[in-house]
Amino acid sequence: MWSIYFHIKMENIQKENLIGKIFFGHVGSDKRWKLLQKEMNILYKQLEKIHNMPNSKVLIRIVSSLLRRESAFAAFKGCYVRKHIKEYPELQKYVE
Repeated sequence: MWSIYFHIKMENIQKENLIGKIFFGHVGSDKRWKLLQKEMNILYKQLEKIHNMPNSKVLIRIVSSLLRRESAFAAFKGCYVRKHIKEYPELQKYVE
């Protein structure tokens, strides 16, 4: 389910976002696409866990590490969390 949802969301990012157009327009984009899918799926799984246990400091710490600038594809992950901040208000300070 996440994979299909992710694919639809990423198509929207590609169409609407200049960064997506530039990022996926280069040679080797297949490899980057798969790496991005892997990273986003990791984020989705952790967000699902936070949704079930919103006060878990361990889970929030894991997601905050996924959102750090040093993390792979942090901009895409941060964009997703910002768009869904109403579902995850405890993550607000990590995407500002």
